[in-house]
Amino acid sequence: YEIVFGDWSSDVGSSDLLEYTRRIANAERLDLAATAIAAAPSVYIFGLGNSHAVAVDLMHKLMRLGIHATAFTDSHMQAIAAAHACDKDVIFAISHSGSSRDVVDAAELAKSRGARIISLSNIGRSPLADMADIQLETASRETQYRIVALASRIAQYTIIDTLYTLIAMKQLDKANKSFRTIEKALANKKY
Repeated sequence: YEIVFGDWSSDVGSSDLLEYTRRIANAERLDLAATAIAAAPSVYIFGLGNSHAVAVDLMHKLMRLGIHATAFTDSHMQAIAAAHACDKDVIFAISHSGSSRDVVDAAELAKSRGARIISLSNIGRSPLADMADIQLETASRETQYRIVALASRIAQYTIIDTLYTLIAMKQLDKANKSFRTIEKALANKKY
């Protein structure tokens, strides 16, 4: 399919943006992020708008690994959570542009309280990436139909899935125990 980027157009598929994201992904930063998340007593995930679904997906995956995680997808709740963050907590802030004022402000407040900040934004400088302790990046060019924002979300999910896999591999015994516990808890939810 054809997607128009600014003044030029190109045939771009999901595999192209995933390859672009793979090429710019920083393995050291991904490992640092996985280690920080696995060690944190609490992980607060901030995401608004299009990043809402990605934040909830990360929370779901971390909880399956036995990690205490909460997604805050309301700007007021992000501010409240940030005000209670401490130096052992991790804030995972998601914003494709890296310029979502509410997400950046909440992350800055949490950082002032000693929390470690991990950002997930598109490649390049942004207020969120500039203030984060660990910067994770995607590489997607949004279409002229930005309201859909499919490309950025696919790239963000790819990073989230990579983190999930890294954390599970780092804590294989704990992850397996957590998976068994969850399967028992969910057994009566199916016919």
